[in-house]
Amino acid sequence: MGPMLTVVDVLAVPVVRSAAPVLLTPASTGLRLVRWVHTSEIYEIGPLLQGQELLLTTGLGLVGQSPERLRRYVDSLADKGVAGVCLELGRTFDHVPPALVERASERDIAVVAFHAVVPFVAMTEAVHELLLDSEVASLRAGERLTDSLLRAMSDGVGLDGLLAEIASVVGAPVRLTDTAGGMVAESAGAPPDLPAAADIVVAGRVWGRLCCEATTESGRVALLRAVGILAVVVGRADATIGSRAIARRVLARALTGPAPVDEAAVARAAGRVGLSPGSGRVLVPLAVEVSSVDLAAAVAPVEDAARREFGAAVAGDIPGAVLVVVPVPLGAARSGAALGSRLLAAVDRPLSRRGAGAVRGVVVGEPAADLVAVRDRVAEVRATVALVGQVRVPGEAGFVLLTREVALERLLVSALGSPELSAFVDSQLGAVLEYDARRRRGLLPTIEAYLGTGGNKLATAAALGVQRQTLYDRLARLESLLGLDLDSPVARTALHVAVIAWRLRGGAAGFAPAHR
Repeated sequence: MGPMLTVVDVLAVPVVRSAAPVLLTPASTGLRLVRWVHTSEIYEIGPLLQGQELLLTTGLGLVGQSPERLRRYVDSLADKGVAGVCLELGRTFDHVPPALVERASERDIAVVAFHAVVPFVAMTEAVHELLLDSEVASLRAGERLTDSLLRAMSDGVGLDGLLAEIASVVGAPVRLTDTAGGMVAESAGAPPDLPAAADIVVAGRVWGRLCCEATTESGRVALLRAVGILAVVVGRADATIGSRAIARRVLARALTGPAPVDEAAVARAAGRVGLSPGSGRVLVPLAVEVSSVDLAAAVAPVEDAARREFGAAVAGDIPGAVLVVVPVPLGAARSGAALGSRLLAAVDRPLSRRGAGAVRGVVVGEPAADLVAVRDRVAEVRATVALVGQVRVPGEAGFVLLTREVALERLLVSALGSPELSAFVDSQLGAVLEYDARRRRGLLPTIEAYLGTGGNKLATAAALGVQRQTLYDRLARLESLLGLDLDSPVARTALHVAVIAWRLRGGAAGFAPAHR
């Protein structure tokens, strides 16, 4: 992690101060760390950010958005760990929308109003210059430690020797832990309560933490430099496979990362952590969707809880969730819903107790008989996690969703851009969509309700809140428009596929999966 400023520090920069900034959220949000300043007018900017940005905008992408959509905008930024939003008033808004401020206060990100117009480019240049100057100073301060660690590596010393060298330069004991807090190695005299000083990032993922209570700025700079060297060392799977703590990280990277893996090393790691398949048991991947700013912070409590529930587990963060793989008896694997409920109950309290977020739900993958198959099952879980917002009712908490239940949706998503699927949707639904647009009627919801009940007219009328005769009239109109018999299971199946594809193509959230 490079040098950073707080939001308050950024607002104190002269060119930023000339924009007459006012912090509208609680004072604590002004202490959020800023890694970079970014400008954007896009409503859906959240997924494109990496965290700890301060976003500058005139609000063009927010014009006409409902309060609920503004809250979702804030949630998308908060979920990525954005430090705050600065909204320039006068061009698009004369005041900051209350819903935006309220939601930002709830999610602990800063909202700043600029009451004077100052070119954003001038602000970004001034702030980035401060950040880069600080980074250059840090690089120089860490040169001595880098040289000493590289010499130690060339001499073939292990982790203990490297940590001894770091402790000598920093002037304080150090410890290396995995993300669950398990000790991997430490220098002499390290007390048990050392605070985490820096993350060890391997292949873009937090592998563990370097713990130390450095009391000087030079010591803190040296620690930041040391983590890069340590990341190289712990990233060598063959050299680290002997440690159970490191074996968990090796296995987590193999299961969640896109890169090719050393199958033999992965098999040895699985054996070290109790995840070897066979003997009447299989491996099942599950994804825990968490409302957390920092998913990496949720990995350890999820893994700990899953290990207590299933006897062994390995976890890692994937986009939108924490992936965990557990071994279960072959018979138990046939009840994916029960496995999801067990994990849901096991992780809920530990996550909230550690302040790592609240569980939204669990996605359960298919069982795998070997480690190679697990990677394929993990890919299905990841694709399902990406669909969760579109296939479950908004606001539904504590859901358990099986990957097989949305297999049709995953297949359709992979083909959304094909002209053949577009032609199919148009042929099945075109007449209804045109009718609804021209007459301002809602025949499409009638189709959805009818298909959702499996063609049960009594249940459909109840779901829509209409009289049965009203429903019969609508169904007759639909049959006339579509030129098909809605009592035909084949016709309903084709129509249901078309409706799902249309909803997915439009990105409409809340459409129930086909199985519902």
